[in-house]
Amino acid sequence: MLSLSSRGYTITEIAAILHRSPDLVKHYCKQVFDRLGVNNVAHALALADDLCLI
Repeated sequence: MLSLSSRGYTITEIAAILHRSPDLVKHYCKQVFDRLGVNNVAHALALADDLCLI
C-alpha cells in the first residue's frame, strides 16, 4: 500500500487495485502507521523511503 501511495493513488484507487474495500485498506494503513510509529501518509512514506522499504 505504501508503494501505491507513493505513486499518488488514493485509498479508493488502492482498494480497487487490490480488490478490497476502502475501509479495509484504511484499516491496513492504520496498522502500518502504528508499526512505523507515524500518524499520516506523508510521514509513513518518508520513513519507508529512509528505511528502503519502498
